[in-house]
Amino acid sequence: MPVELVGTLALDDDEEARIRLACHHGLAPPYLLLDIFVTRPAHRPHLLTLPAFPRTGLTHLIGHPDPVLLWLMRNPFLVTA
Repeated sequence: MPVELVGTLALDDDEEARIRLACHHGLAPPYLLLDIFVTRPAHRPHLLTLPAFPRTGLTHLIGHPDPVLLWLMRNPFLVTA
């Protein structure tokens, strides 16, 4: 799949298309992986194994009500593939 199409699908209105892209395409952008991680907890174990999963720039999660996200923000490199 061309990189341009990956970028387009990452912004698609169809949530299922974004989830499939995040979980099954190696070029899925880090912001999409984090978005799916935040909104779809069932996919968290798999997303954490992906090399593109962001480990920095997580300070926007400060104050989030989900304790898993707060833990990830504070310990991003303790969870690895």
